[in-house]
Amino acid sequence: MECNNINTQFQSQTKTQIQIQKSAKNQSLQLVELSIKEHLDDFWEFWKEERGVVWSTKGTQETREEALKLMKFILPKTKDNPEGETEESVKFAIVLKVEGDGEGDGEGKPSKCVGMVGTNRHSPQGLELGYMVNPNYWGNGYATWGLTEFLRTFWGMEERSHIPHLVAKVDPRNKASERIAMKAGARKGELLEKVSSTRIFVS
Repeated sequence: MECNNINTQFQSQTKTQIQIQKSAKNQSLQLVELSIKEHLDDFWEFWKEERGVVWSTKGTQETREEALKLMKFILPKTKDNPEGETEESVKFAIVLKVEGDGEGDGEGKPSKCVGMVGTNRHSPQGLELGYMVNPNYWGNGYATWGLTEFLRTFWGMEERSHIPHLVAKVDPRNKASERIAMKAGARKGELLEKVSSTRIFVS
């Protein structure tokens, strides 16, 4: 769940509100806790494509077992998940839900995890944030929705009130991710040449 090389800071003052998006096809988005039981296969789907991980420090996950190992690593470290990288991480799935139109359309269609967003680890610049969307669902605004909704949720957690900002690291060539960060309330800051030309965005 890495977004490399642009350091984006999201201040706790972010107050952008966003509602569940609905399309003409009766689709809506939900932000739910990322779960191995519920989301492993969808997680693997967007990690096994080259275009899905082109901006990540992690490579493709060729097998379901590799995807499971990675998922355990990025999820919070707990008694039940000792493989987690850190106890402080918070991970959410961006879930696309197909709703019925009252005439049976959409009934029985499962929800699908089309992306994820959350915090990773502490860095010298601050607590890191990452977001990722299945490449088959790019261009629908799901990453922008997920990031904005995550920030609203995260800053609403009282136990996170001591955290001044979040930092997302995005490759300078990844203009789409830059736009997502800006739409979520970040602004450009300094360039960190020692971190692969990392640029800082401050909300």
